[in-house]
Amino acid sequence: MLEKIYIGSTNTCNLKCRTCIRNIWDEQDTFISEQTFANILKNIVEISPLPTVFFGGFGEPLNHPRIINMVERLKKSI
Repeated sequence: MLEKIYIGSTNTCNLKCRTCIRNIWDEQDTFISEQTFANILKNIVEISPLPTVFFGGFGEPLNHPRIINMVERLKKSI
């Protein structure tokens, strides 16, 4: 049973913590695409029971310029 879905809205971060893995990786700063997020919304409603959804990952989710809209759309779809 799937209990939790992690949505990495971005890998950008506004902090520069000394112990963060982001200090040594070669990843380009990115944001989740609209198409990818739309696909997640389309398919998440088919999961039963509905899992917990967590916006997070290696970046600060609030850095995504549309994060509030994304949360609102998720809430409306479930």
